[in-house]
Amino acid sequence: MTPDRWTILLVEDEALIRLAVAEDLRGQGFQVIEAKDAADAITVLNATPISLLFTDVQMTGPTDGLALAAWAKDKRPEVLLAITSGDPMSLSRAREQFPTALILPKPVDGAVAAALFRRHLRQPPSRGQNGAA
Repeated sequence: MTPDRWTILLVEDEALIRLAVAEDLRGQGFQVIEAKDAADAITVLNATPISLLFTDVQMTGPTDGLALAAWAKDKRPEVLLAITSGDPMSLSRAREQFPTALILPKPVDGAVAAALFRRHLRQPPSRGQNGAA
């Protein structure tokens, strides 16, 4: 996909954070679909072409971001995974469980995230590496 066609699915249960990050990513030229929880995200992933899934680890509801990432890795392996959290232990678990995912600590800087996403979306899927910012 070309940069103007890259679509990010942003999954964040805190509305103000989700809106701010989505606005930053849109300002960097990405198409962004927002989801408030894993259930909404799975609905989108089942129906929409997505380039990158960007999910928080800790969310309300029965499914956290790591379980969502595992689902996406199994059902949509072509989708690049990016995982964020403000909790260092959650980031450590994410790195262990998804060694090729992009790991970003909170607070997320939208410009830094966009540059990281752009760099990894340009690479073939097999070359994605942990890109902690």
